[in-house]
Amino acid sequence: MLKVNNQKVIKTLSKRLLKENKSRNKVALLAIVLTSFMLSALILFGMNANRFIEVNWIQSAGTAADAYLTNPTELQLSTLDKASSVERIGQITQAASSEIGDDRIELSYLSKEAYHMKQDALYPINGEYPKKQDEIMLSKEAVDYLTGSTPKKGMEIELPILDEHGKQVMQEFTLTGWFTDPLFSKDPFASMGFVSKAYLESTNHTLENNGYADIQFKRGITPLDEVERLEQQVNVFDSQQFATYFNLSGSSDQMMMLAGIGVVVLLIMFSGYLLIYNIFYLSISHDIQSYGLLKTIGTTAKQLQQIIRGQALRLSVIGIPIGSALAIALAFGFALYGGLPNFFRYWQVQLVLILLSSLFSFMTVFISVWKPARKVGKISPVEATRYTDIKVQSKKTKATTNGGKIGKMAWRNIFRHGKRTTVVFMSLFFGLTTFLSVFTIVESLDIENYVSNSMISDIEIRNGYMMDDEGNYEPVYNLSHKLIKEFETVSGVTDVSPQYESKYKAEFSDAFSSYYHWAKDSISKAELAKRFEGEIISLKNEDFERLLSLHPAKVNSNIDLSREKTVYLRQSLEGIYELPSNFVITHPITGEQFRVNFGGYLPLNLDSSGLNNWAPTLIVPEKFMENFNGKYQPEIGSVYVSVEKGKDKEVQQQIQQISEEYGVFQFETKEAIRDSLQLSKIAISLIGGGFSVLLALIGIVNFINIMFTGIINRKQELSVLESIGMTRKQVKKMVATEGVYYAMISLGLVWTIGNGIAYGLFVLFNSVSKYAVYQFPLIPMVVVSIVVLIICITVPLLTFKKMTKQSITERLKENMY
Repeated sequence: MLKVNNQKVIKTLSKRLLKENKSRNKVALLAIVLTSFMLSALILFGMNANRFIEVNWIQSAGTAADAYLTNPTELQLSTLDKASSVERIGQITQAASSEIGDDRIELSYLSKEAYHMKQDALYPINGEYPKKQDEIMLSKEAVDYLTGSTPKKGMEIELPILDEHGKQVMQEFTLTGWFTDPLFSKDPFASMGFVSKAYLESTNHTLENNGYADIQFKRGITPLDEVERLEQQVNVFDSQQFATYFNLSGSSDQMMMLAGIGVVVLLIMFSGYLLIYNIFYLSISHDIQSYGLLKTIGTTAKQLQQIIRGQALRLSVIGIPIGSALAIALAFGFALYGGLPNFFRYWQVQLVLILLSSLFSFMTVFISVWKPARKVGKISPVEATRYTDIKVQSKKTKATTNGGKIGKMAWRNIFRHGKRTTVVFMSLFFGLTTFLSVFTIVESLDIENYVSNSMISDIEIRNGYMMDDEGNYEPVYNLSHKLIKEFETVSGVTDVSPQYESKYKAEFSDAFSSYYHWAKDSISKAELAKRFEGEIISLKNEDFERLLSLHPAKVNSNIDLSREKTVYLRQSLEGIYELPSNFVITHPITGEQFRVNFGGYLPLNLDSSGLNNWAPTLIVPEKFMENFNGKYQPEIGSVYVSVEKGKDKEVQQQIQQISEEYGVFQFETKEAIRDSLQLSKIAISLIGGGFSVLLALIGIVNFINIMFTGIINRKQELSVLESIGMTRKQVKKMVATEGVYYAMISLGLVWTIGNGIAYGLFVLFNSVSKYAVYQFPLIPMVVVSIVVLIICITVPLLTFKKMTKQSITERLKENMY
């Protein structure tokens, strides 16, 4: 047989059939735009959320490096530089320090690589890095403290610098740039600044004596393992530290988030598949006779499939870019949204992410049309001429002289299209259940419950920190009983309670293996054993008993010793690690040993002042602290202030004014946590609610399309019913009843199984959040039910009304030939 190249004809047929199906095209285009938009928006949001986690870690570490080596020699740097696992090495050399009273600014020189690794931690950066000897780069907080004004390029700043003899010498610098200090929240008056290489050369400071190297490994390298491997090659001295920062690549939060994004991407693709598949399936069922005629004149199955896929391709070329453009617009909208600066200031719209989402959208469209196209290719011309898409059932019907009942007729009409009915129920159920689940989880975020369990009092005052000569931050215990008495005189204060802290030592053993499993990304087992000391913090006996009564199930039941010899961990650590059922702790001054029980987890997030502790922080009642310390007075780590309702801000201002005379402190309030959580809740509601509404919309659009197409396809059938005696009112009632049945069955599934799924997801979410409170979503369920019922009744009636503008005769003649 002579092969004929008729690809041009196939393309022409595809275009013509596309133009003839205007109603189908509108719905299909909407489905593709929705699918593309949701996939693009989700991938953009998910990848940027992943970046947000990375930036948060970089800010807490102060660099994007994976490890550091203190006081490195040239030979050590050369060895590291030759290592195949090392991406880059940055050099940080302390050039000088400036002390103004209790305040301190560390001035360092950063190599180009070190500066690059610190940029995310210092965001936003304004200006440029110093080049001349008299130029300087400072944090905006330091500039504000030194000058009382906002930073400007070229500003003259005078600083007292300690010379080599320990004397202060005033030096004048020109400001070339400024940044946000990531350590400012920990200690407002311990800041950092950067100077030029020319300034460093004017001092007698060197990298080997006064600095350290930041090391970034290549992707896929585990920092802790690599540090242990390189330690022998580098020949690290006892006076040096070669250690890792937190190993971000193994973060379980990131893995869980990326897995969650993958699951939601699949759900969106499935929802889009249901809608797009159904649209093309119904369209093909309507046009099947036309395809059958094409087959009689020699069109092959493969060519028919090309015609259908060509239509899908043309709609995709229009719909996918529109959806992606809407997602980009949404991304920029979020990036400019002032209410959530900590998240959206790092928002990036990357071309690779848009291409990835477009690829997923194309995959969804072509998977959706694959089965309808295959069906057209397999059907014979004879089958096509008598195709009805209805399976004839052999069920016996009862003869009656009163005619058929409209309700029964409507019920049979629904289930005679098995596949179509299943898709409608699946689409509606899936969309509405997703909406319901997101709403349930968002509403379960009880802010007051979280705040009351996170803080003992309305205001918490903690000691500030000061950087020591080795670059470590140590607490400055300025809280005193004298200061507490002044707090008590403030109008609106109802109670002031100190929280005491005391150091302890313990012997590390295999019994702490779960604790080491948590810490191993940051420290070796040998190093942890050397530095295994931490802090004990105490609560008032009445507060302790109250917390135990709130969550008795969280307490270890295997307690051999008295309450006065039992220690606890904060609840946020539950599931991360646990302590041995009993172990020995040692007082660092007296050397006295105490055998203690591990009592379990307390529903409270308490932290000690010690930032450099490697043993866990233990929570104990007052009586324990008294027995442990004996004649030694523990330090006051925090002060808890309870306030009359509505006076939080007023009292906080007065307490801060009093505190300024005593030193530097950190303040945390329930009001601030409420505001922060409210913003987070809004973000979750906007993003999660938006996606769930769109998924629900896909289900509703699918239903509307099926009902509309179904009634149009049954035009001749309904006309025959009218012609043999059924009144228009009865036909109208029948199609409306079909809509009611669709609504009742779908909503019945959502009210029962859907709510069960939503509750199951809440339980899963609550196992992570700990503070969620389940609330049955009665109001949204009622609203959704009313909306769905109205749509299910209105769409069939409006479609029927449109159809009946023609006379019965015209409708019967329309499909006769």
